[in-house]
Amino acid sequence: MRVGKGAGARLPGAVQGAPVHLVELSRPIPGEKAERVTPVGYKTARRTLPRLLSSLDPDDPRLMVAQQIADAAERVDAVPGSNFAGSDSKGEISDGGATTRVKHAARLRDYEALANGWPLDRRKARAKRVPLVALAVRRRVAGRHSVKAFDAVRLACVECLSLDEILRRHGWPARMEYRNRVRDAVLKTLDRIAVEMGNTPAAEKTN
Repeated sequence: MRVGKGAGARLPGAVQGAPVHLVELSRPIPGEKAERVTPVGYKTARRTLPRLLSSLDPDDPRLMVAQQIADAAERVDAVPGSNFAGSDSKGEISDGGATTRVKHAARLRDYEALANGWPLDRRKARAKRVPLVALAVRRRVAGRHSVKAFDAVRLACVECLSLDEILRRHGWPARMEYRNRVRDAVLKTLDRIAVEMGNTPAAEKTN
């Protein structure tokens, strides 16, 4: 794959280091055949979605939110540093990408706040910020931890973990009951964020 300009001709920063598959993209044009987006002779790298998200429609707001969370999380750790000349693309002194990382880290905190119903102003009621839990530990079991809803979202969207992998990461057995609870929590959390961003709730879209 060559690095260059144009849609689909280079690997997006949002998928660097993440599982991807190569496809040829096209987009519909009213009254005409679909227009090719990926240049001839190229493939576009698209993030490989975990199974619980791969069934969502491409236009589903929950999928949009999942991709935005993944993008923000990866950019926190994958922002290019300064060039050999010690300046950024605008000819100014580079801070090694620190400003950009801070911006994307703030985006992640905003998503977490929306997921848990917290105020976006982080100066308000910090002591009352109790995260929503997808799977709570009722009795002590060595190595077992509660699965927070937004943590499950990040593991699914950013690390592309399966439901079984998320459960094992927290010390839970991969039982159907637990899978269903984590799956529901991930989808409901993505829907909650999408609604807070002005989208129609998923339940209403299916009626």
